[in-house]
Amino acid sequence: MPPPIRSRSNKSIGDTIEVKWTITAKRVIAEPTPRINHEPPKLGIYEYEVVPLGAAAPVSSTTDAREKQPLVSFRRVN
Repeated sequence: MPPPIRSRSNKSIGDTIEVKWTITAKRVIAEPTPRINHEPPKLGIYEYEVVPLGAAAPVSSTTDAREKQPLVSFRRVN
């Protein structure tokens, strides 16, 4: 089994990454934050469990993905 892939792009279960991996599970590591004053918005960090393209296992339901809470959530407090 390949190691999980971390990315800042928000993909869905069943999408492909790097043209050779199919996403089977998704976990939010850090949620995206909105723009504050003159700062740009911060992108989220996502971790994907993948299988080689063409060897895709059955896709888990989106309810399973929603049940997993983010490990860390960052929010700036002024």
